[in-house]
Amino acid sequence: MDHSDVHKWQRQIDGFFAKRANAQEREDLCQESWYRLARLQQRGEVLTPQLVSTVCHGVWVDYLRIRHKQDEHEQPLQGDCACVEWEAESILRMDVHSALLHLPPAERELLLRHYLLGETCTELAQMLGVTEAVVQKRIQRARARLRQHLRDYAGGG
Repeated sequence: MDHSDVHKWQRQIDGFFAKRANAQEREDLCQESWYRLARLQQRGEVLTPQLVSTVCHGVWVDYLRIRHKQDEHEQPLQGDCACVEWEAESILRMDVHSALLHLPPAERELLLRHYLLGETCTELAQMLGVTEAVVQKRIQRARARLRQHLRDYAGGG
């Protein structure tokens, strides 16, 4: 692997964990990702952005599993594997929370009021003193920005 590739992959790995982990955790998670990527390369795998994201996602899921067990909140498997459902929900919740923090405060508040508090576009328009169409456009832009921050969720590119 040449020097430019290392920097490219390091930026991608750092970016993945910057959205999810604090500074103390990030270094360990990055090192584990590099270790797994090196093992894959030894087996002949070619590193691609998708593979790097998938490895980072796997490291993150493993970390959450360990942390969940340490917190002693693991529930027994029920029916269709409730633990896996918890894990997916936890990852999504953490990713959405982290992505929301990247939004400007006005956009974050608009999305929270609309989707969590259930306020309609009409109510929001009255509160903000704008038309309903303006509120709908602002929500659309905020959702697009949120999607941009979530683009690498679940190993996506």
